[in-house]
Amino acid sequence: MIKKCIIGLISVSLIMPVVTFADFDENNNITITVDNFNITVTYSDDEDFDKATIMMKDGSNALIYMGEQKTTINKRKIDFAQFMVNDKLPTDTYTISVGVNGKIVTEQLLFKNPFDREKTFVDMISAPDKTVLRTKMQAAANEIDEFDYTKYSAYDEATQLQIAQGIYELGLINKYIPTDDSTQTQSNVEELIAEFNTYIAKAFEAADIMTAQSASAVTALIDGAQSLTFDKTYFSGQYVYDKDVISNSVLLYNFAQYSNINFDKLYEVFDGYCLLYVINNNDFTTAKAALDYYKNPDFMDIDYSYFNNLSLQQQSSVFDKLKSEKITDYTKIPERFLSISKEIAEEDNNGGGQSVSRPSGGGGISIGGILNAVQSEEDYEEDESETQETIHDNTPAFNDIQNVPWAHEAIEALKNIGAIDGDGTGNFNPNNSVKRNEFVKIIVTAFDYLDESDECDFIDVPKDDWSYPYIASAFKSGLVNGESDDFFGAQDSISREDAAVILYRLYTKTKQAPVSNATFEDSSYISYYAKEAVFAMAQLGIINGYDNMFYPKKELTRAECAKLIYEVYKILVG
Repeated sequence: MIKKCIIGLISVSLIMPVVTFADFDENNNITITVDNFNITVTYSDDEDFDKATIMMKDGSNALIYMGEQKTTINKRKIDFAQFMVNDKLPTDTYTISVGVNGKIVTEQLLFKNPFDREKTFVDMISAPDKTVLRTKMQAAANEIDEFDYTKYSAYDEATQLQIAQGIYELGLINKYIPTDDSTQTQSNVEELIAEFNTYIAKAFEAADIMTAQSASAVTALIDGAQSLTFDKTYFSGQYVYDKDVISNSVLLYNFAQYSNINFDKLYEVFDGYCLLYVINNNDFTTAKAALDYYKNPDFMDIDYSYFNNLSLQQQSSVFDKLKSEKITDYTKIPERFLSISKEIAEEDNNGGGQSVSRPSGGGGISIGGILNAVQSEEDYEEDESETQETIHDNTPAFNDIQNVPWAHEAIEALKNIGAIDGDGTGNFNPNNSVKRNEFVKIIVTAFDYLDESDECDFIDVPKDDWSYPYIASAFKSGLVNGESDDFFGAQDSISREDAAVILYRLYTKTKQAPVSNATFEDSSYISYYAKEAVFAMAQLGIINGYDNMFYPKKELTRAECAKLIYEVYKILVG
C-alpha cells in the first residue's frame, strides 16, 4: 500500500490533506511532517549511528511500510527520504517507529486522506434540507478540523437548525467542481470549505448574541466580535453612556422567528437601537446627525419633505418631541418623525407661529418661581411674583430626594437662596434632565449675573420668553455660547461636559484654574473644547464620574445640577 518516491515525481496530490500530529515533548527525538501525501520522518540521537530503520503500522498493528536509510554527514541525525502513501490509504491513526542502535522510538500520526475530506464535505453540502444537513455536520467535523462541532452541538436545536439553514442557503453544492481523475485536476473543495468556515465563524458569534443570558454579555460579545461587522460609530461612550440599554433591546428581539441566522436583521436591530438611544439621550445636533447617518431606504426610510422646510428652531422642536415620547421601538422612528414634522409645519401654516415652551411636567429645574405648567402670560407673571415673595420661607426638604442623599445639602442651599424650586407639588424630580435655558438661569440667579439691559439674538430665544434675560446676561458675560451663531439650543438638555464648560468659565472669572492631572477612562470621548474644563473641575473635586467614567454626553440630572453648582458656589461665594 506504500510506495517510495522522490518529490519531483509527485503528481497525485494537488489537494492539501488535513493532518493532526500527536503531541510530543521536546525531549523526544523523532519528528513527523506531512506535505500532501508525503510523510517525512526526521530522527536524531545523542549517539552516533550509521543507519536507521523505519516502520509504519496501521490501527490494527499491520505493517504498512518498512524501509532503511544510512546516515550521510551528520552521524546523529537522519532524514528519511520522503515517501508517498497511496492515495487509497484511509484516514486513520498510524504508528511510526524508528529503530537505531538497538533503540526504538515511536510516535502516533493521525493521517486524514484528502479524498475522504472531500467526499464527506460534499456529502454534507448535498443534503436536501437543513434537517438532513444538521445530522451530517457531525460526520463532517471528523474531516474538517476548523469546524468546532462541540460548540455547534451546544446550541439548542432551534439554533442548530438556523445555522444549518444558513449553510444550506449558501448553495455550496451548486459551486462544487469535482476532481477529474484522468487529468488530476484539483477540485475547488478547499475554497468551499473556506466559505463554509467563514459562515460558521459569523454564525457562531451571532448565535452567541442571540442566545445570551444578559445585556452585559451581549455588550461584551458585540464589542469583541471579529467575524461580524457591527457599525459601532455611535456605540461608544461619546454618544452612549450605558451600552447595556442597547444590548438589552437586542437581547429581547425575537430572532427565533427567522429560519436562518439572519445577519442583516441583527445589524439592523443593532443600528436601529443605537439610533433610538442617541435620539432619546442626546441633543438636537447630535440626534439629527445620527438620523442622517442611519437613514436607509431598507429599514430607516426617512421622509424629510416637511422637516426640511422648517426653521432651525422648529427642527429642534421635532427632536425635542421625539425625545419626550421616549419611543422604545426603532421601527416607529420614521413614522413619528414625519408626523411630528408635519404637525409643526401645519401649526406654522395655520398662523400658530413659532413658540418656545416653558418648562413643563417637572422636566426641568424651576427657577425663581417658574411654574411647571402651561399658563397664560398674566397668570405666569403673577405666580412668579408670588413665588419670589415666599422663596425664603423655611419650606422643608422635598418629598422625593431620599435616593440622592449626596445632593441634599446642595438642593436645600440653592432652594434657600432662590436659585431652584420644585414642581409645586412638593417634589424636586431629582433624576429628570435639565435644559440649557434652565441651567443658565440657575447660574445667573445664584451668582447674580442678571442684567436686564443685556441682549442676544438667538432665534430660539425670543425677547418675550422667560429665559431671554438670563441667557442674554450669561451670553454677554461670556459664560455661554450658542450651539451655533444664531441658535442657542435653549430646549436641549444640557450635557455633563457642557455644564463643566460653563462652570469653568464662571470659576476662572475670579480664580486661577488649577493644573490638572485628572483623567477618565472615556476621556477620548470628551469634546476637544470641553477637556480643559472637565479636567480642571475634576481636579477641584467639583465633578466626578462613575467608576472613572465621565460620560460627557450624558444629560445632567436635576440632582447633579444642584450638586455641581453648589460646589462652585461654596468656593466663589462661601
